[in-house]
Amino acid sequence: KLYHGKIQKYFVKEKLYHVVFEDSDSEDMDEDEVALYSEGITPKEEDNKKKTSKKKKFDPSRKFRRSAPSFILFCVVPYMIQIILFGNLNNFVFMFVRNSIHRSIRIHELFDHDSHLEAIANDSAQSPDDLGSAMDTVVSNSYD
Repeated sequence: KLYHGKIQKYFVKEKLYHVVFEDSDSEDMDEDEVALYSEGITPKEEDNKKKTSKKKKFDPSRKFRRSAPSFILFCVVPYMIQIILFGNLNNFVFMFVRNSIHRSIRIHELFDHDSHLEAIANDSAQSPDDLGSAMDTVVSNSYD
């Protein structure tokens, strides 16, 4: 069944007509295809006409190929930039917080009280490195 369609737009550069059919389907056609459908030629006559004249074959992937670069440019590239940017920013913030807590334990908690230094000297307490490493583990587990 042949549907009637209306030409909605003409692409000058590609020399294509954007045709919208009665069944809400749309297709980009060249001048020969538009002429074929506007004349109301039956499929049998179309076959005879194809044999007599050399005509370009219809390429069903043309619409996809025309829209793929714009999709990549406007959707894929910004998404990739966003993932890379926010992934690196997130990693930077995590390392900053982890190192700040580690530094706080090593410097401030150790030197604020003299009793901590005495406990370390007597081997009755853990070293600042052990406490910092334990805190790194806690921060990593809570982050994940």
